[in-house]
Amino acid sequence: MKKILVLASANRDLILEMDHMPAPGETFRAERYGYAAGGKGSNAAVALARQGAKVTISTCLGNDDNGKSLFETYEKEGMDTRAVHFTDEAQTGFALCTVERDGNSRIIVVAGANEHVRFSDIPEEILEEDFDAMMTQFEVPFEEVKAACAWAAKKNIPVIIDAGPALPLPLEELEGVTIFSPNETETTILTGGMPVETEADWEAASKVLFERTHAKLVVLKLGKHGTYIYDGEVGTFVPAFVVDAIDATAAGDSFTAALSLHYLETGDIMAAARRGNAAGAIATLTVGAQPSLPNNQMIDDFLAKH
Repeated sequence: MKKILVLASANRDLILEMDHMPAPGETFRAERYGYAAGGKGSNAAVALARQGAKVTISTCLGNDDNGKSLFETYEKEGMDTRAVHFTDEAQTGFALCTVERDGNSRIIVVAGANEHVRFSDIPEEILEEDFDAMMTQFEVPFEEVKAACAWAAKKNIPVIIDAGPALPLPLEELEGVTIFSPNETETTILTGGMPVETEADWEAASKVLFERTHAKLVVLKLGKHGTYIYDGEVGTFVPAFVVDAIDATAAGDSFTAALSLHYLETGDIMAAARRGNAAGAIATLTVGAQPSLPNNQMIDDFLAKH
C-alpha cells in the first residue's frame, strides 16, 4: 500500500444540471441541483484512498457547516486527517459547477479557506514519516506548493502536480517534480498561449513544460482525446476510452490519481496512463465530483470490458 501526502484544496460544490448555459439576460429553469464534496486536491485524495492508497490529507477548512461536512467525508473515506486545519478567517472553499446536457461542465470557485493552506501547519511528526509520494495542485497558494516540493525533494520523495487551475506561474521555481500534469486549457496558459490541437502541438507544448518544470514526466490530459506523455526524449499518445459522458467535473482528478498510483506501484507509465484514462472515463458517468470517483474494482471491471 502506497502512502501519499496530499497538500489539498477543499470545496463544497453546488452542482446545477441544465440543458445549456443561459445567454446574458436569459432566465430558464435548470433540471436539478445537488451538493457534493469537491476541490481538485481533495478529489485526488479521495480517489487515491478509494484505489487503495494510504492518504494523509493536509488542507484548510472554514469553521462552518461546509467545513465540518467535508472533514466528516475525509474520515469516512479512511484518510489520515491529522493535518486538516480549521480557520475562522475565511469560509470553506465553494464551487458552483454547471453541467450541460452534452456533458460539458463549467466551474466557478470561491477560494475561501484554501488561501489559508500552509505547508508549515503540517505537524512535524507527520513530515518525519515515510511517504511514497507527495501530490498537490494550484488551488492552494503557490508558495505552499513550492514549500511542499522543496520538502519532498530533500527527502527524495516523488512529487506529482496536477497543474490546475490555469494560472501564469513561475514553474521554474518548483523542485523535484516527477509528474507534471495539466489539461488542455492549463497547457495553453502555462506555455504562454501555445495551441494543443494536434500531436505536433502536444509535443511542442510538452517540451516547453518539461524545460520549465524539469519534471521527469509531462502528462497532458487531453479530455476526450486521451493522454500525451513526454519523458524528455519521446512523446507518446494514449487514446481515451469512448463513453457517453454525463459530467466531466472530476475526470481529470480521477485520471491523475489512478495514473500516479499505478506508476508508483509499477513504474510503467504507459500502463498507468491507460488506467488513468479508464478512471477518468468512469468519472464522467456520474454527476458530481467525489461521488463520481471510482474504486479499484470499478476500474478493473471497466478495463476488462475495454
